[in-house]
Amino acid sequence: MRPQPARLLVFACSMLLVVTLAAVMLIEPNPSTRLRDEACTQAQPLPKQEVMPSARCLTRQRAFQRRVQAGQPTLRELLATESAFDVRQHGPDQPAPVTAILNIWNRHTLCRQLDALLGQTAPPAHIWVCVFGPSPLFEAAGAAVASYNDSRIVLLRSRHNLKYYGRFQMAMLAPTPYFHVIDDDMIPGRRYIEALLHVSRLRPPHARRP
Repeated sequence: MRPQPARLLVFACSMLLVVTLAAVMLIEPNPSTRLRDEACTQAQPLPKQEVMPSARCLTRQRAFQRRVQAGQPTLRELLATESAFDVRQHGPDQPAPVTAILNIWNRHTLCRQLDALLGQTAPPAHIWVCVFGPSPLFEAAGAAVASYNDSRIVLLRSRHNLKYYGRFQMAMLAPTPYFHVIDDDMIPGRRYIEALLHVSRLRPPHARRP
């Protein structure tokens, strides 16, 4: 018995629908992935007025150097000074006693900050991502944090606008002896936390006197 043309048409349409849906599923990104990318990538370049020219950066650096008192040790000298902190005792399996607190508002730098903190020579024991108030990245920050699947990274968010002091209120709850508050326009270098801890635990003559 030969198949009827109507049945062949229905079968062909069904196969076309299956192929189309499969293609859409392959092309259409996961909603959580779209949210993560929203928190981590800048869709458009920043306006010129928001980008600090290199000449202005250099001017600020030179102005800061002029304010430094004569005779004060340089960072190179401080890092060469004996310290009670030993970076060799820390690593991915033995984090440093630091809680890193990230303050997120509208910059798309969260993933770069998290990657930089996880790649530290002295990685922090805890990373708290704070999103307070009507931030445009309120939902996206949650998707970005979830994508890491790392128990050290915790999302703290509230619709209530705690303004600039919310991050410091969270710092008072840090379970570690040290905490580091980072704005969303700063990406720490690989030895950043190592340098802070080294200098904070210097031995004489550069150690802080009581």
